[in-house]
Amino acid sequence: ILALLAETELEVHRQMEKYELASVAGPVARFIDNVTNWYIRLNRSRYWEAKGADFSADKLSAYATLFEVLDRLAILLAPFLPFFSEYFHAALRHGVHPEDLRKNLPSVHEELFRETKPVSREDHLLVEEMAVAQRAILLGRSLRAEAKIGLRQPLQKISLAGLSDEDRKRLLALRDLVLSELNLKEIELLPDGSGLVVESAKPNLKRLGARVGKKIPQITGALKAWTGKEIAAFEKSGSAEVAGERLERGDVLIERHALEGKVAGALEGLVAELHAALTPELRREGLVRELVNRVQQRRKDRKLSLADRIRVRWHATGACRDILSAEGSAPSLLSEETLAVSWEECASPLDGAKEEFPEHDGAAVSFEVERV
Repeated sequence: ILALLAETELEVHRQMEKYELASVAGPVARFIDNVTNWYIRLNRSRYWEAKGADFSADKLSAYATLFEVLDRLAILLAPFLPFFSEYFHAALRHGVHPEDLRKNLPSVHEELFRETKPVSREDHLLVEEMAVAQRAILLGRSLRAEAKIGLRQPLQKISLAGLSDEDRKRLLALRDLVLSELNLKEIELLPDGSGLVVESAKPNLKRLGARVGKKIPQITGALKAWTGKEIAAFEKSGSAEVAGERLERGDVLIERHALEGKVAGALEGLVAELHAALTPELRREGLVRELVNRVQQRRKDRKLSLADRIRVRWHATGACRDILSAEGSAPSLLSEETLAVSWEECASPLDGAKEEFPEHDGAAVSFEVERV
């Protein structure tokens, strides 16, 4: 995240030196999205603190990094959001509330912009690795939504195509992150996406119409004849010679549609198929994750600490009963995630909300949790 921040600062300064202030919004918005929806979310466990526990070196490092990121972001935002950045800066540095800003505190507008310089090759590669992984994750999530399969339900595999050799290496470096974020068992890398989607290319008439005029029919015919191989080569190089004209990325519209019977799609040149078939083992694992979620929600309702061990009393039917009965004799992910030390079956349903899972043949459970 520090490497991405350095690249963002550099881009903002470049645009400001050219007085292209409107061009600053994009890089800053993308960085804020990376901080909130990726960096903080993926590091949540590093910020958790058990009651009375000492701060570990890793936890201190996590907080120090986040503080530096937010502090530098406040300075970066100052010319564009002067009042918000003033409060943001004061809250970070001095822990003040908005009504206390009248106090004689150092202002964010007195801070100097950092001297910017290009990031190292190693840091830039880190940023690119994460960008490739994010693209795969976002595409996988959209395919899950299309198939109406929630993230708690594990799936076997996703097939990916359209990656350069360099991007394949970057993706494999963060393979475990992609598998975790999409709740998958495998990633399959394919040489091309011809078996997943129908690809086609056509001219962007808004850009090309005035420029090439009467050549539009020739260009349209040539692009229509492109196969997946030509499309992949164009996306990799960023340009191509068509009917005597040099066409850039914005001059050509690439369209992709999933082949019949496949849960497939594309994002920025990346093509993917989500293998959505559910085996009994995957269905059972999905139900375990649903039960973890329900128990954790009950812990939250009871205002229990993250480190509190619990005892669970339950009554269940169907697959829920099979899972919870086994948990009493052989603790698994369910006990590990919920910090449950015992599971006591009751003869009749318990008071309170009954959790039902119609997608699991009507399995249902009611339970109570208490601190040990």
